[in-house]
Amino acid sequence: MRRSNKNSYQYQGCIKDQSMWNQIFSDHQVNELGNLFDAIVMDPPWNDTACKLGYQILKDIEIFKNIPIQKLQKNGYLFIWITNLKLESCLEYLKSIGYKRAEILTWVKLNEDKTLHSRIGFDLRHVTEFCVVARPDNKFSELKRISFTHNVPNIIISPVRLVSQKPYQLYEYIEQLLPNRKYAEIFGRPHNHRPYWTTIGNEAIYFLNGQPSKVNKQ
Repeated sequence: MRRSNKNSYQYQGCIKDQSMWNQIFSDHQVNELGNLFDAIVMDPPWNDTACKLGYQILKDIEIFKNIPIQKLQKNGYLFIWITNLKLESCLEYLKSIGYKRAEILTWVKLNEDKTLHSRIGFDLRHVTEFCVVARPDNKFSELKRISFTHNVPNIIISPVRLVSQKPYQLYEYIEQLLPNRKYAEIFGRPHNHRPYWTTIGNEAIYFLNGQPSKVNKQ
C-alpha cells in the first residue's frame, strides 16, 4: 500500500515484499551521492527483548537481509535504534555493508513528571535507549560536503510517549545535520510521520492492532 502527498510518502508492507521496494525505487530518484535517501532511520522490531510488544518481531537475519540498503543509499547516514543486546549484531551488519559506527546517540527517558523512566533489563533497570549513527567507511569527504557536522548533541533527554514512539528530537537533529535532503524511516509507524520524510514498514500508514498504548510510568 502506498500513500503520498506533495512532500512525503508512506509505504505499508512487509520488508520481505519485493514489490514494495520496487515501488520505492520507481518513485524516488538517485541523487549526486548515489542515494535515494541521504539519511535512513531504522527502528527494527528486534526479538530478544524483555518487554512485551504489540507488534510482530523479527530475527536479526530477517531484518538485515531483507532491507536493500545498498540500493537505497550509497553514501549517507544510517541511524539504527538498538536494544542493549543488539549492539554487536548491529556493528557486524554495518561492517558487512561497508559502514562504520560514527557515533552513538543516547536517549535518556523521562516520565511526564520529569523523573527518570526505567524499565526492566536483564540485570539492571534501563533508563536509556541507544541509536547507532553510521556512515560509509571510506567515503566521508563527499558526504561531508552536504553535512553540517558538530551541529547537534549526542544526547536526547525527552519523555516517553506511545509504545515504540521515538523522540521527535532525532528527526530535528537529522534535518540539522543534513538540511533540505531526502529522509526515510524503515519500520516507521503513523505517529512518526513527518513532512519531507518517507515512512516504510508493516504499519507505515495505519496500525494493524489499533492505536498503541501510552507508555506507563515505571
